[in-house]
Amino acid sequence: MKIRDLLVGAQPKSVGGVEDGYLLEEDSLQEVELVDVWVDTTWASVALLVDLRGALQLDEGNVGVVLLSGIRDLNWRFPGEQWVPMARTIIDSSFEVGTSITASVGMTAGGGTIGLRARRCSIWTGDIPGMSEAPPNYVEDPRDAVDRETPAWDSEFVPLRWAVAVALTDPAPTAGRVPSE
Repeated sequence: MKIRDLLVGAQPKSVGGVEDGYLLEEDSLQEVELVDVWVDTTWASVALLVDLRGALQLDEGNVGVVLLSGIRDLNWRFPGEQWVPMARTIIDSSFEVGTSITASVGMTAGGGTIGLRARRCSIWTGDIPGMSEAPPNYVEDPRDAVDRETPAWDSEFVPLRWAVAVALTDPAPTAGRVPSE
């Protein structure tokens, strides 16, 4: 399968791998490199493609995908006026489940944050067969070398672990009654 296949309604249990709730714990994405962001406005979904080769917490697989669907709010902030090739290393992450899932990711190397609220969050980790053990050098390597050694949406993908969180439903209002305080 290709990583892109996860973006079109793949269900974690049918994709394969082992369920692992740890993927949704605070700072589980620490020292992971954000490689790409996919936004689907039609289906109100956002996916983060991450390189796991330098991860502190996640030691199974060399790539990960965080898919958030039913987006209610999206905040994207990167300082500076020019986007230059560099590793966007995540220094903190959180996924809080309530009547929506609130996800936030903070980065070094130029800073930046991504924050959003969604109805559902799915995370997969896995392997891209044949990928080197170290990420590319974004400053010194030529563009073709960086592209060759960076995970991409069309890369082959072998799933290893996954987790899903679904927002809690709002309690149904009682017909004809005003809720007590």
